[in-house]
Amino acid sequence: MLGEIVSRRSRVPSMNELLPVFEEDRAIAWRNGIRLTQGEFLADVLQMADRLPNVGCVINICEDRYNFLVALGAAAVRGRISVLPHTAAPGALAQVSAQYPEIHLVYDASEPPVTISATAVRCSGGRKARRNALPSVAPDLPLIHAFTSGSTGTPQASTKTWRALTAGSRQLAKRAGDPERGWRSIVSTVPSGHSYGLEFGIVPALLNGCAIHCSRPLLPAEVGSALDSVSTPRCLVTTPLHLKALIASSMRFPPLGLIVSATAPLPIELARQAEERLGARIFEIYGCTESGYAATRWTTRDGDWLVRDDMRLEAVGEGHAIVADFLPEPVVLSDVIETSDCRTFRLVGRSADMVNIAGKRASLSGMCRLLNDIEGVEDGVVIAPEISNDDTKVQRLVAVVVAPGVSADAIRDAFRRSVDPVFVPRRIVLVDKLPRNETGKLPMDKLRDMVSRTSKGQA
Repeated sequence: MLGEIVSRRSRVPSMNELLPVFEEDRAIAWRNGIRLTQGEFLADVLQMADRLPNVGCVINICEDRYNFLVALGAAAVRGRISVLPHTAAPGALAQVSAQYPEIHLVYDASEPPVTISATAVRCSGGRKARRNALPSVAPDLPLIHAFTSGSTGTPQASTKTWRALTAGSRQLAKRAGDPERGWRSIVSTVPSGHSYGLEFGIVPALLNGCAIHCSRPLLPAEVGSALDSVSTPRCLVTTPLHLKALIASSMRFPPLGLIVSATAPLPIELARQAEERLGARIFEIYGCTESGYAATRWTTRDGDWLVRDDMRLEAVGEGHAIVADFLPEPVVLSDVIETSDCRTFRLVGRSADMVNIAGKRASLSGMCRLLNDIEGVEDGVVIAPEISNDDTKVQRLVAVVVAPGVSADAIRDAFRRSVDPVFVPRRIVLVDKLPRNETGKLPMDKLRDMVSRTSKGQA
């Protein structure tokens, strides 16, 4: 009888609990084929919480997702803010540390990358804690400071509360369906500290009762091995860049229940190829660090994006903002969208993405798609590096391209066949690799630095 009462209670939880869907022996993570349970996780969280010093913020740079999850839970239990930098590079960590007067680093590498107060996190389960030890989390206190990637400028911090995360978990279950039927086990190619990686590769383990794979596989063989080592139904959380690599590989992948994609719009043809190759539907996410994920669509079925039920669109000046009760303020979108109501919209391009040359307007993202459709182009981007308030100065577009065996003239000719002459890139910079970050985005400072360092004698 007691077991039945506990079981019923676990299905009707208080959303302030650290693990609202709690079952002591339920899997929460998979590491090297070994199953780690919620009971073990709870014991590790409580022990880690005791080890944390009395500081204001905790920088979490754990690579292993279970370690990351334990450190995140321990900080939440202690009422500490978890700072999630966009990268664990020493320079970036030094910058973040300077912004917070009382900071402590948690890591799981062999040694910390910077010399600040730090604690190693190396949890492997073993002991179990019971439901009566399950702590609660204050719903409206700042819980996470997530940093933007820097793809549109200097990385900025955005605050997330437990209430915001739980709202997202409810919407995810409503939009993507029952985890038990499609995404009970999650393998993610996205860093845990990235907003998308957090919401879809970490939070479901806390709030939706899912189990996550501890590693971050990148190569097709690594992805296949990770998927093989978790229970069904499996979900792959990934990006268009990784999907393209999986499609091109000769790997055979185990059956999938769901594919989630974000960080860049997914071309419809790539989505169709991925669904055919991997045998699962693609659930696409739209959002930003400031708002979290804000809209979804089934890529091969829906042309428009559907805003979350707990969010709405509002017109702000010439643009739009995302509004929600759990957001501290409206989040103005950096994208240009077309909408007839507050629920659905179609993406046009980024506000900063639109260029005006000789009185004519075009979208840089549209030209990037054109560039990447050219035969022989493996990767590429079009930018407008010359920004000026002087209306007499013409922006000179630059294409930075990875295209072995393709000449700059051939790329330029392909543009001439598709766009107005004023939008044909004046320079074609041929490179071996673009400076993409872990999610496939291109930090603008690194891209412009690459262009400036490249010989101007090239094309």
